[in-house]
Parts: sequence; C-alpha cells; structure tokens
Amino acid sequence: HRESVKLNINELLVVEYYSRKA
Repeated sequence: HRESVKLNINELLVVEYYSRKA
C-alpha cells in the first residue's frame, strides 16, 4: 500500500507543479 500512497503523492506534486506554472 505504501507504493500506492507514494504514487498519489507524486501525482499531487505534479498537479501542484503545473498549477504553479500556469
């Protein structure tokens, strides 16, 4: 389950990165 959490966090970071870039 830890891997799933890591993927979720990574996805959130990507979304936040794009949000800031926008």
